[in-house]
Amino acid sequence: MQGYINAIEYDESNDRVYVGGTFTSIGGVQASGVAYFENGNWHAIEGGVDGSVHALKLMGDDLYVGGLFERVGGKLVNHIARWDGSEWHALGSGTNGYGVVYALEWFDDKLYATGQYTHIGGVEMKGVAYWDGNNWHDSGLDSPLHARGLLVVADTLWAWGSAYANLQGHHHIASYLTDGEWTTLPELPDNSAFTALSFFRFNDHYHAVVFGDRLLRFTGTNWETVYTPISSLDLTGAFIFNDKMFAVTSTMGNNSEPAVVDIASGQVVGTMPSDYDNAEVITTRQIGEELWVGGMFRAVDGQLIASLARFDGVDWIPAGHVSGFGYYDVRFYSSGYAVEETNGIFGGRFLFAGNQFSPNIARWDGQD
Repeated sequence: MQGYINAIEYDESNDRVYVGGTFTSIGGVQASGVAYFENGNWHAIEGGVDGSVHALKLMGDDLYVGGLFERVGGKLVNHIARWDGSEWHALGSGTNGYGVVYALEWFDDKLYATGQYTHIGGVEMKGVAYWDGNNWHDSGLDSPLHARGLLVVADTLWAWGSAYANLQGHHHIASYLTDGEWTTLPELPDNSAFTALSFFRFNDHYHAVVFGDRLLRFTGTNWETVYTPISSLDLTGAFIFNDKMFAVTSTMGNNSEPAVVDIASGQVVGTMPSDYDNAEVITTRQIGEELWVGGMFRAVDGQLIASLARFDGVDWIPAGHVSGFGYYDVRFYSSGYAVEETNGIFGGRFLFAGNQFSPNIARWDGQD
């Protein structure tokens, strides 16, 4: 593979895996930015994109693609398009300017989109817009929120991100849409941090990791701090594993050592040093009964485990050495390649996964 993967979408009905990113070939097949894997082979999608793909979303047999590109299959679409299985279609006139689309989500039979633009399909939008199958509409989010992600929970659509775009000094990081009405959560308790790196639900409360600073929980009326790392560490993420909440912390600079911390007990369950400037835990995913951790590191608690490790709740287990390009960057984009939860698709920057030559993308089938 030449390039990198940013998004993966699994089509269960056809047992097909779609990938999007910045690449020119995959599995020996010439493909520009978007492709699919089926029956053991990679396939290009007609013409591909002339830039990079950041978001994929399936609905029925249609694949919606968003990112930073102007054309798909030679057709002018401006950063968002639909593939019907045989040809590309524009969604109106697309977005304006730089126009990158960061996230797509289906909600209430509409396609919602967010990104770095002010107009889509010629319609002015404030943070989030939706496509009804024929036209774009502003979703009605009247908030300073600059959304970077979308999340559907039951009958509610959440938009989360930062308030950088707000010139009035507000620090809102999340809003939600239910019954056709948007509600914006209160501002953060102070002005020191106002960008959400991640947003998730745990024990009936919504949580947000704010940039380098702390983990917050929304109580129903305001935000409260759940976890703050010591001053020499940055908080880079949080996740749920076996009904517990864990934090990922990191030191910056040479010989940095990220750590995974059990928030309830404060116990460090793993440290991950690197020989490179910045070791980093980039992503986590529960697959079956194990926690998988990917990033840039060479060891876990003294074991030589490069870039990809498994944690069973007690011990860390190698998941096959990942190597190449002088540093390691392994990202999980989907927990399910097939129906079985023990399968996983992994994308990143590497040459080998285990003993297999598999540049930048590999599949774990539960054993290899």
